[in-house]
Amino acid sequence: MGYPQDTDQTREDYADYLKGKRVIVVGPAPHMDGSKMGDFIDSYDVVVRVNRGYRISKDMVSDLGQRTDILYQTMLPHLGMGTTTPIEELKNKMQWVSASFPDKKHKPMIEKFIKFNSNRMRFHIIDKKYWESLRKKVDVPHSGTVAIFDMIKHDIKELYVAGITFYQATGPHGAFYYEGYHKKANKKKWAKGTKHDCSRTFKYFKKISEKDNRIKCDHILEELLK
Repeated sequence: MGYPQDTDQTREDYADYLKGKRVIVVGPAPHMDGSKMGDFIDSYDVVVRVNRGYRISKDMVSDLGQRTDILYQTMLPHLGMGTTTPIEELKNKMQWVSASFPDKKHKPMIEKFIKFNSNRMRFHIIDKKYWESLRKKVDVPHSGTVAIFDMIKHDIKELYVAGITFYQATGPHGAFYYEGYHKKANKKKWAKGTKHDCSRTFKYFKKISEKDNRIKCDHILEELLK
């Protein structure tokens, strides 16, 4: 059996959905806590979040906004992802779920999610050849990285990146996620065991952002890029 992939119709529908839109990718960086970016985020045509990003507590709405139109996930079935994603709760609030990692490790999880989803939500899988070309440039990309580069591959009008620093900055006490997003909080411990090459990914994004005038960033990432 071959690797799960979008049908031609799904690929066309996804491209049509994004065409000409102002898109914002919202990540879980700690500086989103207290950012008061909620209304700004919700003003975009398409709001993209990653992994557990759809979980927005009432006290974080003013910082994170309310909408999630596209959700990029690793499909790992823990902490509310993959086959534990609350489809019934989200299907009338969200337009698409996207699988971030089309590789051998994630194949069975994607196949299980397809059965679990049972066409309740529109499902998009990153193009495998494109993902492999991205991996050659940045090693193992993060879900946020995948979301960013999948967006700029499409004919969008603008891409705003918020709450993503490629782990080049942390919050209080070394936290690299905003409060409540994930129980991990110590960057040094996480960085020691991660397969992601954060510095390499950041440098590649910097290179691309200098060439693509559709890309805009929040003030934290903007300062890092300088």
